[in-house]
Amino acid sequence: MTADVHFKKLWKTLKYYHQVTQPITVVIIPDFEAYLEFADAVKAYPMSFPVWFILFLYTSDNSTYDHCREPIGNPFNLTFDTQMLVLCNNEMILREWYSVKGDTVKIFDLAEWRDDKGFIPLTNLSLYERRKDMEGVVLRAVAAKSLFSTIDGNQVATMYGKVLEELMSSLNFTVKIVSQINEHGIQNRQTLIWTGVMGKIVSGRADFAVADMSLTSLRKRYVDFTLPLIVSRINLYIKEPGICGVKWIGYFQTFNSRTWATIIILIATVPLLLFFMKSYRDQSRNAMDLISENFICIWGIFCQQALIGINIKFTTTSKLIGILIKLFPLEFPKNLSLRVAYITIFLTAMLIMAHYSAALICFLTVCIRVLPFQTLEEFIDDGTYKLIMLRGTADYESTCFERLKLCQIIAFEIFQSNNVTILIPTKQTRSTRFLPLIKSDYVAQFLLDFCCQPAIRVNRFCLVSIANLLTGQSTNIFSLNLLCQSADILLTFCILFTEQFLFEIYCLFSIRNYFQAQHEAKLFYVKLMKLMKDESELPRNLEEGFMQVCNEKNVAFMVLSARKKSVEKEIPCKLSSITTERIDTLAMILSKNNPYTGIINYHLQKFLDNGMIMRLRETYSPQLAENKIYKPVYLFNIVPILAILCGGFIISIMIMIIEKIHYRSRKKFQSRVFSSRKLFIKKYNN
Repeated sequence: MTADVHFKKLWKTLKYYHQVTQPITVVIIPDFEAYLEFADAVKAYPMSFPVWFILFLYTSDNSTYDHCREPIGNPFNLTFDTQMLVLCNNEMILREWYSVKGDTVKIFDLAEWRDDKGFIPLTNLSLYERRKDMEGVVLRAVAAKSLFSTIDGNQVATMYGKVLEELMSSLNFTVKIVSQINEHGIQNRQTLIWTGVMGKIVSGRADFAVADMSLTSLRKRYVDFTLPLIVSRINLYIKEPGICGVKWIGYFQTFNSRTWATIIILIATVPLLLFFMKSYRDQSRNAMDLISENFICIWGIFCQQALIGINIKFTTTSKLIGILIKLFPLEFPKNLSLRVAYITIFLTAMLIMAHYSAALICFLTVCIRVLPFQTLEEFIDDGTYKLIMLRGTADYESTCFERLKLCQIIAFEIFQSNNVTILIPTKQTRSTRFLPLIKSDYVAQFLLDFCCQPAIRVNRFCLVSIANLLTGQSTNIFSLNLLCQSADILLTFCILFTEQFLFEIYCLFSIRNYFQAQHEAKLFYVKLMKLMKDESELPRNLEEGFMQVCNEKNVAFMVLSARKKSVEKEIPCKLSSITTERIDTLAMILSKNNPYTGIINYHLQKFLDNGMIMRLRETYSPQLAENKIYKPVYLFNIVPILAILCGGFIISIMIMIIEKIHYRSRKKFQSRVFSSRKLFIKKYNN
């Protein structure tokens, strides 16, 4: 799409700003008056929006200064990231114009026109390789106190400071720290004013922020972000419980399922292989006796017992009693093939047992803490822990934003119809005088202003249908029990008193079900806000937050895992973490539409590609030297073994009792049969 625009109407093209990606604007300047008119039109125009191609169609005479080849000052309001190509009259050189500090124009010869070949590039450098010198520009910077320490009065330490030093060295600019602030900053939803680091950047009092700012869609509307320096998960940290769980299946976790299956198959198949080897040499033995003997021998070998011999005899007195096994020492087989087989089995069993013992020690010595919850949903359902976040951070802001957004949806979706009114008691009286609000948009704004702010409590109000109000001649409110606490609207019921009827309208079920059906996901943030401490009690820095977790009872700290690692040495207690499945990115910020954002991101990408950022992460990541304390094995650590032992005793006793009962009943039966046979033989003999 093309359009012809006069210089005076150039401002109308701004309606495409942030909607079109850098359109190409061709400017034709036929004379000096047009030059002045264009310079006046772009005084307040964002010159980084389009890509410019300026054609000078006139040549200055001896009495007129040549503004094309040697411009005075910065006539076209150019910035560092302006992309402008200029072709002077009767010239073969295509030049690039831009400005570093905004006071003068930098000119770079980009290409040359040849009649036979067209434009021939005079350089192979990219845009920001050509503009790699910022000529000592001074950027006003604000720093987060958690990342800030002074060296020679105006330097910044930690990884962010080192990255900034590399940028200053590569691009030739300097930074002046104008402020140090604790909070990253959130936006006041009513005044739309930002606090903290964001407030300094948005208000124009700083150009650059040396802070680990979380990238959010709301912040991106007001500032420019650099490329992410850290990508990490958001975790929920609680004080490590002192109770260790019993490892009921710890003895089976040493090997995976495939290894256990291989061992079982090995124990089951090796006796069969030995049976074939022995039966080939000695065919006089019973097959079942030989297989059972081999199985018990192999089982004993894998249980680290000596080689045993088995002699099996079946009794004729009781088939249920089973097999009487007599064990006696057996000499090692003389046959060479059997010797090789047994040696292989012994070595295999020894290696398996050695690996099992080593792995079992690791499993038994590690204490698996019993956490009261495993997920964020379980944390909310538990309800016994208080939640804290860093005050003025994106985590706190996003949680509050979702809660307020839910209040807006409730207000404008439920109360937009005219068949609903709200009755709210005034401050002068609590039972007889009420303020009716029938107009729907007023109701919505009232709820938005009074019900959705965390610091305001509405004591009593009730939602009543107008159709129900009209059923009685005189209506008085008997009981109002609809509370708004921290934006969690609890709808119970209200009672309408008339001269003849007592109506109970249960507002809870209808509206609550609507909430759950339409806004189940957003109700999650409402429940989360109920567990959060008051804003005045939230920590201002990481150290204060982890001190609350360690010193107070049942406190959970939601923070980025990378930030937790940065202060790991200062945490006075051991922590347990629950993942929230949320990932956050940390970056530095610049003022919105800053002309140096592109060049800074270009060099940050080079740092990422050559591995410098990764090395800095490893260098400035604190390595926690954990003091190993060897603790004894307590009784509860061997509960599974004791349970197996006791279970074996109980099962053995039960089997013995069953065998005794069966043996006695069988003996009585046999004695009766024997006595009857004896009597029959006696009579027959007589």
